[in-house]
Formats: sequence, structure tokens, C-alpha cells
Amino acid sequence: MTRQPPRDVPPAEEAAHWVVRLDAGPLSRRETRAFAAWLAADPTHAAAYDRLAAILLPPTPVRVPPRRPRRRAGSAIWTRPRLALAASAAAATLAVLIPAGDALRLRWQADAITGIGERRLIRLPDGSQAWLAPQSALAWHMHANRRDLRLLRGTAAFAVRRDPARPFAVASGDGQAIARGTAFIVRRDAGATEVDVLQHRVEVRTGRGGTSLREGWQVRYTADGLLAPDRRFDRDAAVALLRGRLIADDQPLGDVIAALQPYRHGRILLSPRAAQRRVDGVYDLDRPEAALALIASSLGLRRLDLGGVTILYAG
Repeated sequence: MTRQPPRDVPPAEEAAHWVVRLDAGPLSRRETRAFAAWLAADPTHAAAYDRLAAILLPPTPVRVPPRRPRRRAGSAIWTRPRLALAASAAAATLAVLIPAGDALRLRWQADAITGIGERRLIRLPDGSQAWLAPQSALAWHMHANRRDLRLLRGTAAFAVRRDPARPFAVASGDGQAIARGTAFIVRRDAGATEVDVLQHRVEVRTGRGGTSLREGWQVRYTADGLLAPDRRFDRDAAVALLRGRLIADDQPLGDVIAALQPYRHGRILLSPRAAQRRVDGVYDLDRPEAALALIASSLGLRRLDLGGVTILYAG
């Protein structure tokens, strides 16, 4: 469905919408016509778009279908920024973070769900505990011989009540983490799932293989079940994150922003130069605006706020 830009929205906010939409992939013919119509409607529209494209990355030509509105030669209308943004940013729009249909489907499927900035501790029917990070959703079915859970979105940590006769399995994507009495974390994003073991061992199985994870080790697998090699992770930082503290030790800015994003409204976008920066520090996730301001200040980044989008870039 083509999104027609509302007339009462400032040009900078609409420009941010088109920058993000173009980064998500090629426009359809209907979207291309809508984009062209918006640019042709007012000279300030093209100026606002060019400004954002220049901040985030120099534009490159893009092929345009026929039947486009006429513009003067040399116009920068038909440009497309190639932004090195996180996968989640590619799907962002100013109107909604999650399509309404997906949100309703999650609420129908989930037994527990959290919103922006909300953390929740849940006592499961078997006596185990689950901690949900912001913007997460979890479903479960307890049986006589097994305990089946599914992480539908986000991040969940589990403290599993020991029961050798009833495996505790958390499914996510094309895989599952299986435990009988341990503590571990499962993170799910648009393209992959990560499992971190805090105590004892966890079996991770997918349709394309499996691994036995020891305490202090993690593994990541893609949506189609492809497993990456096991690797160590910082347990202290993982536990701190569960308690609302983000510890960054020479981490890429993109990873830090991805951890901060579920705690605040609106989308955070990074220019390629900004994304290359490394971050050190401890940040309070319950005060996301203060954390974002501190990060930007410590790295000498400039900030541009456009309604539902915040852009950080190197000046």
C-alpha cells in the first residue's frame, strides 16, 4: 500500500520517512510515483530530502520507472542513500514501529508481552522464572513430559526449575534451546537468534545442526537454522543488562544503539561514519534519553531530531 505523505507533517519528517523507506529496498512503481509527487509538490521537500541524504551518505543514482512527473535537468530527485544501518532500522517508518496486524497477532499468540521500556518478571506454571526485556513476547505450553516455550519477539532470560523428566525448550526461528535446570538468555531479532548460557549447559538444535553450550558461551543461528561457531561472552555485562544497565567495553556504536532502542520511543538512525565509532561506559537504560545524550556527547556526534526519528552523525 502506498503511503501518501500527510500535508500537515513537516518536510523534514517526511524526508526522514523516505530516507528510511528507500534504505529498505527498491520502491514499487506506486511508491515511486508517490515519492515523485511529494518531491514535486514543494521545493522545500527536495531540499529536506537532499539534506538528510547528504548527512547519512552521498546519494547514488537510482533507476526510475516511466510516467514520472517532469522535473528540471540536474534535479536530485532520483537519488537513493545506501545507509549502513541496523536491520531493524531498515524496517522503520515514522508512522509505526510494528505494523498493526503484527502487533495484534503477537497479542493473540503471546502469554506475556512487554512494551517500550517495560521489563517484566514472570513466574511460569512449572515454577521456573522468565524475565522479559522491553518489546518482547513469550508463549508457553506445559505438558506432562515436556515444557515448550516460544520466544515470539525480543529477549527473554530464564531461570529453569530442575526437572530431568521434562525438558525445558525455548523455540525461536528455526531452532530451540533445551535445558533441564539452568539459566540462559535467548535473543531474537529479524534475522537471527542468539543463546547465552549463564549457568550449566544448554543444548541448541536447529534443522541444520546442533551444539552443546557451556556456561559463559553463546551461539547465534540464522532464521533458516544455520549455526555460527560457539564463542565466549561477558556474563557480567549480560546480567547487568537484565537489571537495566548497559555496559559497553569498546563496543560498536551500532550494538549499543540496538540495546538502547527498545527502551525509547522512535527510531534511532546512524550515519555510516557514526556507526564506526566505538563506545565505552555504563548507561542507565531506564533513562534512555540521558543515555543517548551522553553517548552522543562523549563521541562528539551531532544529533538531528525529526519527530519519530533521531539521527546521530559525525559533524
